[in-house]
Amino acid sequence: MILDLKISSTQIRQAIQAGKITEANTLLGSPYSLMGQVIHGKGRGKGIGYPTANIQVEHPRKLIPQQGVYAVWVETEFGKQAGMMNIGTNPTFESGPQIHLEVHLLDWQGDLYNKTIRIIFVERIRQEYAFDSVDALIEQIQSDEKHTRNLFGI
Repeated sequence: MILDLKISSTQIRQAIQAGKITEANTLLGSPYSLMGQVIHGKGRGKGIGYPTANIQVEHPRKLIPQQGVYAVWVETEFGKQAGMMNIGTNPTFESGPQIHLEVHLLDWQGDLYNKTIRIIFVERIRQEYAFDSVDALIEQIQSDEKHTRNLFGI
């Protein structure tokens, strides 16, 4: 039986903006993605054992998913890699309105500065929180990593 479902761009945008990536991907018929150039950040991820590639989105009007942590695939010139992406304001370290997009590639080391990469969203893991300590943040990132590895079977 084929269902006659009407899918609108408004539905898709609302799902992305709400962080409902699984729903958005279903409506799109393929995973939502964005491309951007890797730029220098503040180096905090590296300092806590989770180096990140900070992304400057190529198209200024590209729809950015709701703040939170996502399981993602990352396509680079070196291939496709599983990762965890944080979209948010880094509230454990600072307060302010500036949204940062940063991705940690699992089991990968290398230099991506000034490279263009593609982020393919798979699942929203959780919302972004301000943690009481850096140790509490690291513990949560370890949990996020375990979830991501289980999701991707790695």
